[in-house]
Amino acid sequence: TSYYPQALEDLNSALKMNENSVLVLYMLGYLHESMGNYSEALKMYSRAIELDGDCFECCYRAINVKLSLGNYGDVYREAENLLKKYPQNLDLLKLCAKSSYYVGDYAKAEDYIAQVLQQDSTNAEYILLRIKILVEQKDYVKASTLLDLYARTDKKAKEYLLLRSRVQLEWNKNTIAAASSVEQALELYPNDYDVLLAAASLASSSKRKIAGLEASDFAEMVLEKDPGNQEAL
Repeated sequence: TSYYPQALEDLNSALKMNENSVLVLYMLGYLHESMGNYSEALKMYSRAIELDGDCFECCYRAINVKLSLGNYGDVYREAENLLKKYPQNLDLLKLCAKSSYYVGDYAKAEDYIAQVLQQDSTNAEYILLRIKILVEQKDYVKASTLLDLYARTDKKAKEYLLLRSRVQLEWNKNTIAAASSVEQALELYPNDYDVLLAAASLASSSKRKIAGLEASDFAEMVLEKDPGNQEAL
């Protein structure tokens, strides 16, 4: 990361020499994406695609940036279209799985997750995404089974602890166990928004303190750093 400013200067100089270089535009897009400048990255990738619409790398990264920008509908549509050309591409299958989940098409998401896991059976992120879908569908038996399997390899993952808490609360009706799972997450990820909001939600619904704090305390922690956070408000 210490070389990003120099890389940006060099690539901008290269672009002045040849404004129609797909490679330079791609590298500029990738650099901006690495720096978290997603809107600027998308501009660079889009310009590269205008010059070469068949460049897979540019098309894929443009879709990936749109996922970071929260344009889930566009990602879902464009990733599926690109997948027709590259039906076994693992990165595209992952994009399709995530975007279909975000737009609420759980049936499609499960299908894509299954295809991802066929190629990469130990991918924890997509195992957890499947559990998320099962919890959203209130299929707690399957969700609980997968959580138990996942726990054999990692009991400290943030998503695992939060999903376990939801199953304990919504299915087992065990507020104490759910609170214990959230408190573990708070110990491991004390500044994480998802964890703080989960603690706030549980404290509010159960009318009890979590790790000695009220729901409003956790909401305030989020709002201190992100005053516009809708869920915290």
